[in-house]
Amino acid sequence: MSKQSIRATWRALADIYSARSLLFDQVFAGSSYRMLGADLLPGMINSKRGRRAAAVLKDAPDNTLGALAQMADVNIQRTGDLFKAVAVCYITLPLAIAAFLSDAAPEQVRAMLESSSRGVFLLVGMLALGPIAYFISHWRAKQIGWAIALRRAGVLDEAL
Repeated sequence: MSKQSIRATWRALADIYSARSLLFDQVFAGSSYRMLGADLLPGMINSKRGRRAAAVLKDAPDNTLGALAQMADVNIQRTGDLFKAVAVCYITLPLAIAAFLSDAAPEQVRAMLESSSRGVFLLVGMLALGPIAYFISHWRAKQIGWAIALRRAGVLDEAL
């Protein structure tokens, strides 16, 4: 396959496993409730998204699957690194600064928290949204890689 067709296949897979649909899938997709036990594959293989991925990858030759698997590995590593960086910047650093300020000026920090606790809770909630969004993206990146691996193993075709 050409570079353009590999990129088109990648784009089709990425569209199937869109990050914005993960929360919806976790609540409304029956396959998402198969996350307990020793065999977690039926939930992926039999899901609506698994069947769609199987259709996209159905005629992909081994060399294309290899290229897609490499792209998925890079994507997984990159989203994982971004998740870690965002978690440090949005959670760890603000907590470290808050702890430092609390040690340096405990009465002033207490007074500020008491006077504007609602704003502080809102700020903490907003700061948590960044890592949550990147965690969702990382999970979806892994799902793309898993779909490719299952297709290479020959089991994703069974979902068709």
